[in-house]
Amino acid sequence: MSEKKTESRVLKKVLIEKIKTDPNQPRKHFDEEKLNELAASIKAEGLKVPIFVKPDSNHEKDGSLLLVAGERRLRACKKLGLKEIEAIIIYGEVNSYLISLLENVARENINPIEEANAFSKLVKEDGYNYGQLAQMMGKSIAFVGNRIALLKLPQEVQNLIILKKLQISLAQELLNNELAQDDVIRFAHKAVKEGLSANRLNEKIKSLINEKKAKESGVKIFSEEEKLMLNAKKNMPFFLEKIAEYVILIEEMDPIDRKVFFIENFKKSDRGLMRLGLAKIAKRAATLIKSLEEMESGTN
Repeated sequence: MSEKKTESRVLKKVLIEKIKTDPNQPRKHFDEEKLNELAASIKAEGLKVPIFVKPDSNHEKDGSLLLVAGERRLRACKKLGLKEIEAIIIYGEVNSYLISLLENVARENINPIEEANAFSKLVKEDGYNYGQLAQMMGKSIAFVGNRIALLKLPQEVQNLIILKKLQISLAQELLNNELAQDDVIRFAHKAVKEGLSANRLNEKIKSLINEKKAKESGVKIFSEEEKLMLNAKKNMPFFLEKIAEYVILIEEMDPIDRKVFFIENFKKSDRGLMRLGLAKIAKRAATLIKSLEEMESGTN
């Protein structure tokens, strides 16, 4: 049987029949309906958070263990008729902070920022790594890392998460190293106010970053008002008039800057219309050029 040692703790599957409950446990009543719900959840998804046990006085003789935390999960597993349960066996001092965290995670009584702070404390002060925490919490390593990363967000944004105004999927989009703190705060409030999806927020963030890069390299970026006026489908004459002003500028750009210019200033559908419009202009221009050439040829 594989074991995972973490200082004075071992995470492994143990026989349920070897586990004794603490007779001094103050909680005596357990809601049967909620136990049945928990049992159904464990049956469908498995045990997400292990229980805590420690060797009792007879452990050397018969391998018996004393339950430290997780009686609801133990009872639910018994209801399912399971023979084994995943448990963290504690040898020596009991880390009450870790046990409290696990119990809160199991009951979902903790918000993401509290969870992030707890994970961070266990990593920095108690020497746990992401993999150990993930295994104990019944989460993925990426989950633990993403939670801790939330602490990089400004406190104002963290408060929005605590108040359940900002979804975690949106908060993850704000963890962009290219965003200034003021931009992070502004986008967080914008996402809450406008009810943006994660994809839409990501688009707006990328647009801002590209716009800043474009300005640094001298690429023309239209204002929101100009973009509205440049909606080719609704205002083709204005569209063609304005684009004609920038033909020379666009032609002189290097390929990368030209691509940024088109992506930032025009929607995909508008770029298609612009291509058709310019193709018509080019065709008409070719006709005019041919006429001029014929006239010059006749004159000569």
